[in-house]
Amino acid sequence: LYVANFGASVIDVVSTADNTIHSSINGLPFPSALALSYDGHYLLVAHYCNLATPPVPGPSCSNAVTSIDLITGTKQVFSLGNAPLGIAFVKSGGALVVTTTNFLALDPATGATQVVQSIANVAKTISVPLATFPGQIIQASLTTSADGNSVWGIASAGTDSQLIFRYN
Repeated sequence: LYVANFGASVIDVVSTADNTIHSSINGLPFPSALALSYDGHYLLVAHYCNLATPPVPGPSCSNAVTSIDLITGTKQVFSLGNAPLGIAFVKSGGALVVTTTNFLALDPATGATQVVQSIANVAKTISVPLATFPGQIIQASLTTSADGNSVWGIASAGTDSQLIFRYN
């Protein structure tokens, strides 16, 4: 089980047999969403870096998607123009990335993106008050249908209105 540890800036690999963390994958700060390809070849990590002020010295903060080839161990970082909120694979091998301003189709091998649709801003700017959880910052979630042909999602900007969508 891969778990995005937003605060520690790592992906924890958790064993479901004994419920312990067996290893961690280091990467860019603020991993906020994960997607595993249907064939288990790629793990995509969305990094949310929607900062109000520049970060203090330390690891570089970037709105990006990291593609990890789980067969070879190769990591590629693909920069995005806006903060990613969610990511999901479809059965064909591509992925859908929802950012603060648009929906992108992403090829995990090359990083090639194509804008599918634009949307209104649906995320908060970091820095936030203490005791604010990642889900209260990013406020978006995606999941792929059982047949792998559709992605369903929901997003809000901390208001009572919500954006519910389906991508085929």
